[in-house]
Amino acid sequence: MRGWKVHYEPEQGILTVGPLRGKSMSVKVVGVGQSQNSGVRYLAYELHDEEELPDKHESALVDYLNKNHQGPWELVPAEVLNNNWNGLSPRERERLLMREGFDATVELP
Repeated sequence: MRGWKVHYEPEQGILTVGPLRGKSMSVKVVGVGQSQNSGVRYLAYELHDEEELPDKHESALVDYLNKNHQGPWELVPAEVLNNNWNGLSPRERERLLMREGFDATVELP
């Protein structure tokens, strides 16, 4: 999207997205998956400070992923996988991600 920026920190798995002038938001990559049938890639993420990623931020992030990381991509909030995501231990999170078809990784392909 024009007028938007995305910054990726691969070591931490942090994607920061926002308008050139305005509030940026950070999401943490918690898993990456891919549909065997459609080839769509899925990015599971968690938000740091916000409850929900606004539509424009989500669109800018998907555009970035599609252009830079072999799309098509869809975003999946970690809370959709388990509504008690924050209460899960790291081991429980990893098992849940694997059960749902995700690699528990912070790296984007």
